Amino acid sequence: SAEVLFVADDDVQFHMRFAELYGALDSYCFDGLASGSGVLKLSSTVWHNGTFPRLESRFREGRYNGGHNLIDYERGLTGSACSSGHYALVGSVAVVYSRGAAQLVLEWLEASSR
Repeated sequence: SAEVLFVADDDVQFHMRFAELYGALDSYCFDGLASGSGVLKLSSTVWHNGTFPRLESRFREGRYNGGHNLIDYERGLTGSACSSGHYALVGSVAVVYSRGAAQLVLEWLEASSR
């Protein structure tokens, strides 16, 4: 099994059925963790629809194509409750880091504190 680090906000309140709901997540949700270099964000937020599938408008109008439209499309393809992360995801209540991802975060923090 992969080594992971679970980090939760100090004021997190877990759903009464958290263990059951977490246990019901499909394998697609854990692909990044299984690779040894990914994360699983729990309860992140997306604040816009994005331009997807109009990818060319991202360059023409300077708008980001990701958002609800892209997430809905991915979930439709995979049948999963989870979706891939992109930079427009905001916040979380908890994150599960793979060992590789945790190491990258620590290296980034160390470099930025110099």
